[in-house]
Amino acid sequence: MADETMTVPRNGRLVAKLGEWSQTAIVIGTIIVSGIRWSNTVDSRLGTIEEKIATQRTAIERAVGETTQHANLATEAATRAEAAVVRAEGAVVRAEDAVTENHQSQQKVIAATADNRKAIEKQTRRVTDLQTEVAKQLEAFSWRMRQLEEKNLKVLEKH
Repeated sequence: MADETMTVPRNGRLVAKLGEWSQTAIVIGTIIVSGIRWSNTVDSRLGTIEEKIATQRTAIERAVGETTQHANLATEAATRAEAAVVRAEGAVVRAEDAVTENHQSQQKVIAATADNRKAIEKQTRRVTDLQTEVAKQLEAFSWRMRQLEEKNLKVLEKH
């Protein structure tokens, strides 16, 4: 489509300009191709990153679920522990009451033992006094018996 009226120098400039434009077009095409390749690489990397994010999100959701479950278990354990503490406190109060009651009972036993000891000592003195009295009476009785035997012998000898 070259015009026949055009002269060669004009054709040469046109060819030179077309050559420059073709180099510019090649550079632009290369840039576009590079941009497309870069975009594909970025898209690929973004896809990989999105997959990793999705995997991490799933792992995080699982971890949150497990953590929630563990927190619920810990709450239940804390509730049971609090109930155990309340029961233990009640047991301590009952044990303290039992110790106090036992101490009071021991004091009563000690007092009763002291009273019994005094009573035994008193009875021992009475028994000792009675033994002494019985011994005296036996001796007096024995003396009286000898007296009566002697009298009886004298009476028998007279007859």
